[in-house]
Amino acid sequence: PSTTDFGDGNHSLTVTPRQEADITALSGVGYTFGKGTDNLTINLNKENQTGLKNAWVDLGAGANSLSVTGGGKVGATALKGGAGAGEGALVKGGAGVEKITLSGVETGLDNAHLDLGAGNNIVDISASAKALTNGASIVTGAGADKINVSGVISASSIDTGHGNDTLTLGKVTDAATISLGEGK
Repeated sequence: PSTTDFGDGNHSLTVTPRQEADITALSGVGYTFGKGTDNLTINLNKENQTGLKNAWVDLGAGANSLSVTGGGKVGATALKGGAGAGEGALVKGGAGVEKITLSGVETGLDNAHLDLGAGNNIVDISASAKALTNGASIVTGAGADKINVSGVISASSIDTGHGNDTLTLGKVTDAATISLGEGK
């Protein structure tokens, strides 16, 4: 995939796909942010749109955020990985506070991965159907992480690192793995 490197500093990028159903806002691309405060916002506006598919985002060090808003549209998916090799969807965080908000979507993470690193990370997924599915994962490092997931968690995993973590979950079904690191 092509890569855009924003470097150090404070950056904000807002992506809204064309007013058509069945398209993806960011596909086959990579974004790298350096040190600083960075914000990536994706606004879905039609049925069956996907925010990030077969792509990756490295939020870098600092206080960073990723927000995908589905507006309650049918079939809206925040992050989706593909079935083949090299077709993953990954959001990677560095040291610092990462805030991930996936709201108003039908599916939050579908074969996609959040690897947020050390820091006091916040993950808020509000999905009307599937919050995590098809091997999706959330991994955090050391820190006081807060993870709130509403929607079904199926065949996926959540693994928090050391720290005083807070975890609020919706319905957990088959083959889900929840691992909490050592707390205080």
